Amino acid sequence: MMLSYYEQGINYSELTPSQRINILYASIHMPIDFKKGNDVSKYLPALEKYTYQSKIYKHKSIEEAKEETNQFMKTFTQ
Repeated sequence: MMLSYYEQGINYSELTPSQRINILYASIHMPIDFKKGNDVSKYLPALEKYTYQSKIYKHKSIEEAKEETNQFMKTFTQ
């Protein structure tokens, strides 16, 4: 689901509740997989888009959304 969300250019607001849950589940487990040594690089652009758009959707300012997204994405560079 996460890759198709990204590749098809779907906006967060267009996702169904079940699609959001599927992507959220993947986003929660992705840092765990990364720390186990699994390659998650192909999912990172989609994860970044999802994280940013979900913050905006939840009424965060653009600056807050960017900062929180950047902080989360740093998880994958450590």
